[in-house]
Amino acid sequence: RKDRDADDATMSDITSSENEGYAFAMAGEALALGAFAAIWIVLVAATGWTAIIHTSIPVTLQALMLAGATAFLMLTFRDMSGGHLNPVMTLATGLAGRQHWRASVGYSIAHIAGALGGIAIGYAFATAQPIFPLTEARVIAEFLGAAVVINAVVALRNEAPVDAALGTGAAVALVYWISGGETLANPALTLAQGLFGLGIDTIQAGPIVAAQLLGGFTGYYVARLLWP
Repeated sequence: RKDRDADDATMSDITSSENEGYAFAMAGEALALGAFAAIWIVLVAATGWTAIIHTSIPVTLQALMLAGATAFLMLTFRDMSGGHLNPVMTLATGLAGRQHWRASVGYSIAHIAGALGGIAIGYAFATAQPIFPLTEARVIAEFLGAAVVINAVVALRNEAPVDAALGTGAAVALVYWISGGETLANPALTLAQGLFGLGIDTIQAGPIVAAQLLGGFTGYYVARLLWP
């Protein structure tokens, strides 16, 4: 009886510790993507700014800023939560059985919460942006962009942390630059954009997120075949 009670107490401690670990990691993911979203909104959103910058920032400079922000946040939050910064990567990792489903779902929720929080903070500094028509080219670009970014993350997973972070940042910047500043290949950021009406509305966010998820999963599994 005493042994069983001791075992139950031990299991309870382990479960409590796991829950605390998940909560800590979820907070890390939310903070990381929230910071990324705030940086994007305040410094590098597509058109022009009134409160901080009075002329638009060239797309090339925007892309370089995003590369630096991505690398910095991945390294900063690497030990806390893994620094995924993207729910596609988190969900694909879970589907592949390389991460507990609780972590995959929790981190994805944290990504969305972080993106909403970050954009809400940066939104106060932004000028209004019109809602642009959603084109087939945009949807295809989101699919390809997500595939490229997630493929790069997987391909670089065994490299040194700094090299992996810089490589992933370069992939994000390349996708953003080629798309002319439209594609971030991140469903959490897309949902937040739609809710705040930053270039897209909530209806347009649906097909964009679907393309990002499909492209991200494709990139993940292709990368797993190429770099097992």
